[in-house]
Amino acid sequence: MKLSSALLLWTSAVLGVRPSSAQGEPKYFEVGTTLTFEPDVSAVPKPFDNIRWKYGSNLVVDWDSSGLMYYGSYKGRTTLDPQTLWLDIDHLTLADSGQFSLETNLGTVRTHEVKVIKPPPTPRIMAQPLVCEFPCALKCTADTHDLGPVSYEWKKDEGEWTEGDALKVMESSKPPEKFSCRLKTRVSTSEASIAKDNPLYKPPAQGEPKYFEVGTTLTLEPDVSTVPQPINSIRWKYGYVLVVDWDPSGHTYYGSFRGRTTLDPQTLRLDINRLTLADSGQFSLETNHGTVGTHEVKVIKPPPTPSIKTQPLVCDVTCALKCTADTQDLGPVSYEWKKDEGEWTEGDALKVMESSKPPEKFSCRLKTRVSTSEASIAKDNPLYKPPAQGEPKYFEVGTTLTLEPDVSTVPQPINSIRWKYGYVLVVDWDPSGHTYYGSFRGRTTLDPQTLRLDINRLTLADSGQFSLETNHGTVGTHEVKVIKPPPTPSIKTQPLVCDVTCALKCTADTQDLGPVSYEWKKDEGEWTEGDALKVMESSKPPEKFSCRLKTRVRTSEASIAKDNPLYKPPGPEHPFSIRLKKWIPFYKKPVWPADPVLVSLTAVPVKTAIQVEPANTLQQANGVAASNGGIAGQPNAAADPLLTSKSIAGDSELGK
Repeated sequence: MKLSSALLLWTSAVLGVRPSSAQGEPKYFEVGTTLTFEPDVSAVPKPFDNIRWKYGSNLVVDWDSSGLMYYGSYKGRTTLDPQTLWLDIDHLTLADSGQFSLETNLGTVRTHEVKVIKPPPTPRIMAQPLVCEFPCALKCTADTHDLGPVSYEWKKDEGEWTEGDALKVMESSKPPEKFSCRLKTRVSTSEASIAKDNPLYKPPAQGEPKYFEVGTTLTLEPDVSTVPQPINSIRWKYGYVLVVDWDPSGHTYYGSFRGRTTLDPQTLRLDINRLTLADSGQFSLETNHGTVGTHEVKVIKPPPTPSIKTQPLVCDVTCALKCTADTQDLGPVSYEWKKDEGEWTEGDALKVMESSKPPEKFSCRLKTRVSTSEASIAKDNPLYKPPAQGEPKYFEVGTTLTLEPDVSTVPQPINSIRWKYGYVLVVDWDPSGHTYYGSFRGRTTLDPQTLRLDINRLTLADSGQFSLETNHGTVGTHEVKVIKPPPTPSIKTQPLVCDVTCALKCTADTQDLGPVSYEWKKDEGEWTEGDALKVMESSKPPEKFSCRLKTRVRTSEASIAKDNPLYKPPGPEHPFSIRLKKWIPFYKKPVWPADPVLVSLTAVPVKTAIQVEPANTLQQANGVAASNGGIAGQPNAAADPLLTSKSIAGDSELGK
């Protein structure tokens, strides 16, 4: 009777028809409703003498000329019309979700993806956070399990429904009084949620809110002269709740206001004692003529004493202090800061500290609209560095630093010792033992008896301020400078070629040496202090100069001795004269001084050859010159053993 699976597969292969994934988007149906498939029978290959609907690989219904056969859970709720191929399945359940396919003896005709989902429940709206002021959001919430894809719609007051997300972030500008939401599945739309009061909605009140502290008395006193007369009834309300009613028969007080509320019918004044946070809200006054006015009341806690925290906890150059306290139920707060014992100034919760001339301590306090808190405990400024005691102490790289305070001046008993480098711990000690930190481990020793600190193998990075603290507070600070050993300097001439004015410079790489000074030595003399630049003297100059550097720790090796450019070695002890190889015409014998003088020549661009010889040699040569054809009227050099010290120049007034 039924078409075999083998035949179906063979037919599909012959006709080129293959089972495939569902055609089109999934079809959504709700639980309990009826699924209907209506294939276009005109598009189905003919003739077909067998029809089969399947759910996945399971049979739903088979039809051939012998009749219909329904299978499994589909019996009794399924109908197939063989003429149209339509399939109806009633009383759908979640288990009916899946892929349905239609096959004939000619192959697979079509597949359909079915999603059976639950009807959407009525959602509800929750505030996030549960108690919110601003910012705040409302969440449209419901059990969306087995609903398939859902979307949300929101409505403000009695407005139109608009699409949105599950989370509705509320706006603080002109907020509606109420919100409603609903769910939409692919099949239907849920009922609207119960309208949710907008936590941000505030009915218009007269003037600014009035702030009162918990436990104090609220007083609202309208201007009775502006209220229409006569007044036959008075009603004060808190939101929509009655506080007190009055008419000529007397007063009636309500709820939590009984026993702590007083109304004066003559002045309309309302007093409420022993305020609580729950009394925050809007109070309104009504008379027989209508609403007179509204008053926004904020009941807040007294401000607590704040504390100051460092941000980050360990800070160096960039650092901030935060004035922190539980500000819940305080209303708007502001902050004030004080540096050391200075004046209070307004500021923010976060105080960014300045590194220039920082104070030693900071204090802060809170201000509400009602009162000011006590000041916080003064907080040490992490950027404050107390002035070091005395001059900096200098040490060379690779050596040992020793800091040994005078223990006799330290308050006793000492139960804890802490050495710090800036804000970084070097070593902690208490009766349980020592703890060394960071780069100081393995090269540091603390003697708890003397408080002496030794740090070996110093590096340039160890330069800074070391401070000692005990359980009694800071004992002292020490500025430490770690420097390199001084190098051997060299001497340079300035300028490189010099004559009368000249200087020598003692030069070396002085980076990381700290303050340096210079010493100079002339020839084999004593070392004397001086500057880096040595201006040389022309009177009795030494032959050589040497220099050396001095740091705050030690003195360098001496430089290589530098020749003095101004130095001129002394000549023979006898005087000098000039021997002219060519006689100068028109020579006039000069008047010679009584004592021999040393001939000094300067700037001698001469054309006449000049030879300098001792005087006795010149006298011997004169005889030779005369015998070799001296010219009549020319001077006799023998008669003038010394010539003048006047400058001789070619083409001078002496003649050519």
